[in-house]
Amino acid sequence: MDFRIIHYFAKAQHEMKAPLVFSHMDFHRLNRLVRETTLPNGEIEKEFYFVDLDSSLYSYRGYDLAAFFDSLYQIEPYFRRDHFVSDDIILKFLKVMMK
Repeated sequence: MDFRIIHYFAKAQHEMKAPLVFSHMDFHRLNRLVRETTLPNGEIEKEFYFVDLDSSLYSYRGYDLAAFFDSLYQIEPYFRRDHFVSDDIILKFLKVMMK
């Protein structure tokens, strides 16, 4: 994980005086499962499951968010990528999540 990302979100959480919350702490793409179900009306419903909770503890929400964004462009879980998600994508994601 690129710790600059963790620092970015931890700093933002501190500035917002955000409380500590129960965090996954290993939130990469292989620990998120998605189940898609086709409804009778043809719409697709998605359910999300989080696995591998052995590292979970109370921490800043920023840690899991940073881990999520850090893993977006990875081809395999432990390979690096040559770029990080843009601020524009992060802001769009956060706006949806805060609704």
